[in-house]
Amino acid sequence: MPDADAEAARTLSILYAEDDPDLRALAELILAADPSVRVRTAADGAAALDALASATAEGARFDALCIDAALPPPDGPEVVRRLRADPAHAGLVILFCTGRSGEEDRTALLACGADAVLVKPLRIDRLPQEIRRIRDARA
Repeated sequence: MPDADAEAARTLSILYAEDDPDLRALAELILAADPSVRVRTAADGAAALDALASATAEGARFDALCIDAALPPPDGPEVVRRLRADPAHAGLVILFCTGRSGEEDRTALLACGADAVLVKPLRIDRLPQEIRRIRDARA
């Protein structure tokens, strides 16, 4: 029988925040197909913050937040700034998934505290690999 702690260590818990309902549903479908991933979605910045706060209050946590920069308020950069200011989310891997492809945009998004900026269209099936790469680089 598998060790529950070892299984939890291998499983990634991802919050995917995207206001486009089709992209959000597609991301959930693709990520949920990976047995090593637990995914939850949020339609705006407020819902993302609520999901993270609820998980923390329940003694759980997300490993990563994949967030669109242009969410309904608060927008992605504001969500990231708030999370980086809160020690409870210090270990959270944050990736912007955005249509903003300019170097100035990338620099500004990273300055908010994101670990990476991925430009749409992106390979959603590769997100777990990228999250693990960032997490492992921190260790």
